[in-house]
Order: sequence, then C-alpha cells, then structure tokens
Amino acid sequence: MGAYLDMQTRGDSPQQYASRIGKNLLLFGDFFEFPLSAQWFGTAPFWKSQLGPGAVLVMTLQPNGGLYTVTDQAISALVTELWGLNSAGIAVIVRFAHEMNGGWYIWGRQPALYRSTFQRVADGVHQVPNCAMLWSPGSGLRYPWAGGAYDGQYVAANMNELDTNGNGQLDANDDPYSPYYPGDGYVDWVGLSVYWYPDYPNTFTLNIAPPSGAIEALLTGHNQATWAYEVPDFLGQYSTAKGKPFIFAETGMHYIYSGGNPPSEIDQKRAWWQQLYNRALLTKYNIKGILYFEINKYEAHYNAMTPYALTYDDNIRGAFLNDLPRDVFF
Repeated sequence: MGAYLDMQTRGDSPQQYASRIGKNLLLFGDFFEFPLSAQWFGTAPFWKSQLGPGAVLVMTLQPNGGLYTVTDQAISALVTELWGLNSAGIAVIVRFAHEMNGGWYIWGRQPALYRSTFQRVADGVHQVPNCAMLWSPGSGLRYPWAGGAYDGQYVAANMNELDTNGNGQLDANDDPYSPYYPGDGYVDWVGLSVYWYPDYPNTFTLNIAPPSGAIEALLTGHNQATWAYEVPDFLGQYSTAKGKPFIFAETGMHYIYSGGNPPSEIDQKRAWWQQLYNRALLTKYNIKGILYFEINKYEAHYNAMTPYALTYDDNIRGAFLNDLPRDVFF
C-alpha cells in the first residue's frame, strides 16, 4: 500500500499520512525531472529523513527534454544518488518515462529509442543493490488515443513499429504494449497507470461510478460491459507469464464538483477503492503494490480542481479505512 502525496499545495509528508491512517506506509512515489536537477537534489534529504530504513521510494523519472537527453553522464549521476539512498536503507523502484505508449509526453510514440534508452538506464540501476526497474505504460483501453501533443512529430516517423497489424495506420487494432517492452532482463516490475472514465459524451462532464469489475477489466484488456477483449491482457502477458510483480504505478478516482449526477464524492470513490483494495483481486494476480494518487489537482480535462485523495476528508478517510482489508496490507 503506497501513495503519491500532495506535498506542493498541502505540504503533506509520509509522516503526516501515517498520522492520518494510523499506520506507517513503506511505499511512496514522486515525479522527478531527468537528468536529475535541483528538484531532486533539493528533496533527497527530505525523502531520506521521511522514509528511513526498510522503505521503498518509487522514482518516476521524466526526460522532459526528450529521450536523447538521457546521456551516460545522466545515468551515472542517477546511480550515484541510488547508492546514497541504498546507504540510508531505502530501496528504490525506478519508473522510467512512464506512459510512453501515448503521445502526450515528449518521450512517447518512439518504441525503438525508448527501448534502448530504458535498457541503458536499467544497466545503471541494476548496479545498485535493492534497486529495480519498473516498466509502466498507460492502460491500453481506447488505444491509440489520437490527438497527443507529440503525435504529429513521432507517429509517422515510427509507424513501422507502431503499426503492429501491418495495415498502414495506427489504430485500435494495434498492440499498445509490445513495441515498447524493453526485454525481460531489463524489466523487474511491470505496472500501469489505471484510471477510469465514463464513455463519451460523459467522460469529463458527469460523475458516474465505475461498474463492478472495472479495474480487473482495465488490467486484463476487457471491455467492461461485454467482457470481450479489446486490447492484449497486460496482467496475463507481462506479469503472470513472465513472473514479474505488478504494481498499480498510478491510480485514483476523480470527482467533478460540478458534475452532478447521483453518486456523491464518497460513493464514487468507494466504488473504486472497494475494487482496488480487494482481497480477491490482489490474491488472484501477482499484484504487489498500489500507489494511490493522494493529490487534489487542477485537471485541464475538467477545467476545475479535481479531488482524488482518500485521506484528507475525515468522512471519506473513515469509510476508506473501514473497508480496507488490513490483513492484506499491514
């Protein structure tokens, strides 16, 4: 059980989170520019003091200047920092260039360059004990998500790899995962960004609680209504078959304050957490971690502040903790 925390606007911290739920979590995540910048070097002492021995930090590394900025020097600097965390007793999972199968990040839609860069980073990370590499695409339903900021720059140039069914275009019949897989020797953990949105035209306008089985459908590539396969079974192919532990690398349930409709905020979020923190789901598959997006943020899709957090509101937190199968997590 882990979380991303709202440290920028709320000044949250792992210790404050622990005080809210009554337990110390050992798994936390954050996002860092890569090559590492003052953003990391300024916060490294914070993470060392807040986590301490036995904890795990999931470092999402974002090459915001593009994949070509990931130089050998940048990787060497990362390795040095990992040794420092290791000496503090903190294990690290490096989530490199996440959601690379979409076109909204500058590192997306470039399978060959992504794979080779991931492999170089992995070679460095694997030099340090208790450090691992996480391969973390976006969940493939509704692929290929046209309209990304970098689609025009990279899709046509990489069509030979993106077009997995060979029909000359990037479409819903192409594999959203396999072109980007760096190889078993480089990947230690696999994960997905797992969110749920209602179908168009209600996607970003109405509050609609997710149906039963929505999370399992997202993980295994099924249509939530018909249970027919829409995309490859990510859990089956990349976790079960390969023996790789799976982590919800990023997940949460939004609520639209102006969205109306029957579900209250607590009911909509409950419909998500009762599936996510579910003993049957977690024991059916090799699921070893959940990083919940414990952040309320402005979302351009909704043009509004959007709450994901489960522990800032007393009533929501109480209901969440009451439902949590503590024998699974603590």
